[in-house]
Amino acid sequence: HGAEIALWHPKTGGYTFEELHEIAARSQYVLKGLRIGPGDKVVVRDKLPPRLYGILLGIFATGATAVLLDPHLKPEAVSDALLELDPRIYITSFSGRLVGWKIRALRRLPLWLSAKTTVESSSANLLDLTQVPESTVALMTLTAGENESVSRAQFTHAELSETKPASAAG
Repeated sequence: HGAEIALWHPKTGGYTFEELHEIAARSQYVLKGLRIGPGDKVVVRDKLPPRLYGILLGIFATGATAVLLDPHLKPEAVSDALLELDPRIYITSFSGRLVGWKIRALRRLPLWLSAKTTVESSSANLLDLTQVPESTVALMTLTAGENESVSRAQFTHAELSETKPASAAG
């Protein structure tokens, strides 16, 4: 697929499969250098979809779980849910840094990375997905549920490769 357009966004334009692969490989390289791997949770907040998708692919490639936050969640509710998950790192844009300071569980994380810096790493190997079991949780979403509660859904690598999500937990 190399030069074919993989993603397109009105603000950032088109990204080819090759460009998306490079972003993912750089993200994986940075995260592996920080010893992020299977069992780790990585909270991500970025508004630029092509960059966000590349970062997510990089996280998936490490075997860690990407945790996406619903922007409508109240800081206290999301903080309690994150404390339970015990994430190791927060990757975000500038606006996400401002949001992060409002969330107690994110403030306590020692490592925050700029999404821009993560994808602009000058060194990267080829993206490597060979060591990630299909049963590993790849993606977790925290969204606003009823009565200001937090609803959680999680998806394994196998489920993400299917055409529809197969599991959700509340």
